[in-house]
Amino acid sequence: MGSILSEDLEILSNLNFIPFEKLKSKRFLITGATGLIGYNLVNALNFLSNKYNLDIRILCLIRNYEKAKYLFGDEIIKNPKYDFFDGDIDTAINIFHTKYDYIIHLASQTSSRSFVESPVETIDFALTATKKLLEAAKKFKSKFIYFSSMEIYGTPAADVKIDEDYTGSAPLTMTARSSYCEAKRLCETLCRSYFEEYNVPVFVLRLTQTFGPGVNLETDNRVFAQFARSAINNENIVLKTKGETKRSYLYTMDAVSALLAIMLKGHKGEAYNIANENTYCSIFEMAQLVCDKVAKGNIQVKLDIHEDGKSIYLPTLHMDLDTKKLRRLKWYPTRNLEEMFYRMIEA
Repeated sequence: MGSILSEDLEILSNLNFIPFEKLKSKRFLITGATGLIGYNLVNALNFLSNKYNLDIRILCLIRNYEKAKYLFGDEIIKNPKYDFFDGDIDTAINIFHTKYDYIIHLASQTSSRSFVESPVETIDFALTATKKLLEAAKKFKSKFIYFSSMEIYGTPAADVKIDEDYTGSAPLTMTARSSYCEAKRLCETLCRSYFEEYNVPVFVLRLTQTFGPGVNLETDNRVFAQFARSAINNENIVLKTKGETKRSYLYTMDAVSALLAIMLKGHKGEAYNIANENTYCSIFEMAQLVCDKVAKGNIQVKLDIHEDGKSIYLPTLHMDLDTKKLRRLKWYPTRNLEEMFYRMIEA
């Protein structure tokens, strides 16, 4: 574990808005445990369990055991309180014989290119996996935490605050790129339906774009990773659009603290926006920040715009998430945009 992550975990463990004592002797089932949020969450639960003697137990559903060994190391992989099941939801369904206090569903397709090239599979996995996990939550009376996305709000065109009741810009259905956001929307409704019909305690988390320690800067192709690579390699940032899309961002460990706050103090059956509102900016503005601050002015932003008949990009949008509901739980973010880049690169 690197020094950046160790520092993050120590800061997390001292946040006074999270009632850590409620995690005592709890069992977790976590899907997508080797993903960005999953990696930080598993490390956080392990750290908290050790620091506060919480006796937390975790079953991680993963798709690549070797990757898990590389990410977590012997301390977690060989801990008898943690199990790693290498397989998909279909093959893992027979392990649901132990009661879990919390089922946290992080596994999801995240590649924009896959949304376009494999839209049927994107939809099928989202619905099938979520329903099977909700059935497990119903059986065990587990709290179910579903990680959704800001994309369920569609493509807002103006700088207006978007709270959890916003309905002003529904996604387009007649495009394969919408396979992701439409599947997320239906899974949210499925979660709410299980709450209303079967009293399953569900929590829906609508997360903005998140980064920090755990991002693979060699393989991740999301915009923040591309910008970080440019800074590391001292190469100009080349934008394929004008970079007019605006959104807020979030640090990885701030996402974990939000999850814990909602899970332990939030209202059942409801959705929560999660973002650092102070990071709201355009892609172009973020690229300029990386050039000026992270790369110390040694690189520039360049435009290389061309039409693509099968674009993998969303239309220009203004996604200014309102987090008042989350902040009522006393949550607050700890890292600004510049710090997020520094810590992602240094981790």
